[in-house]
Parts: sequence; structure tokens; C-alpha cells
Amino acid sequence: MSELNQLAQNKSKGGDDVSCYTRHLGGLMEEIGLPDARENRTLMDRLLREILGYSAQDECSLVWTELKRWLADPNLKEELLRKIKPKLEEAHS
Repeated sequence: MSELNQLAQNKSKGGDDVSCYTRHLGGLMEEIGLPDARENRTLMDRLLREILGYSAQDECSLVWTELKRWLADPNLKEELLRKIKPKLEEAHS
């Protein structure tokens, strides 16, 4: 079962709440060709936390503060995109 299917299954069971900052990810998700859907936001949260060095237990405001810094810096944003694309491909397999 793909990770996206597992996330959808968890959602139907009431799990995997969406992190507070993910509503701001529409532009980033569009840029990488990922539909802005709840399941994808949950996946993006997990992958971004992994890339940025945060755990699921860390407050979303900490993740969002660091992510904004990465998105504002063209070099960091390029690195983020380079790192997230293979992780997304892996999650879809």
C-alpha cells in the first residue's frame, strides 16, 4: 500500500491531524506538481519535518519559522526542492 493510501486510511480513522502551517503550502505544492489535498498536506508535513530536522512532536510554529527561512532564500529553496522531490516519488511508490 502506498504511503498516500495509508495516510488516507489514517484520516478515515481520525488520525494524522494536519499541522498548523500546511495551509500555507499551496504554492510550494503547486510548484512540485502535488495537488493541495489534506492527505498531501500531511505527507508534506512529514517530509518537510524530516528535511528540516524536526520530529512530529516539535511544535508546528518552529517548523513553519524554519520553513519560511528556507523558502525566502533562493539557494535554500532550491535545496529543499531537490531534497523533497525524491522523497515524494518514494512515497508514491
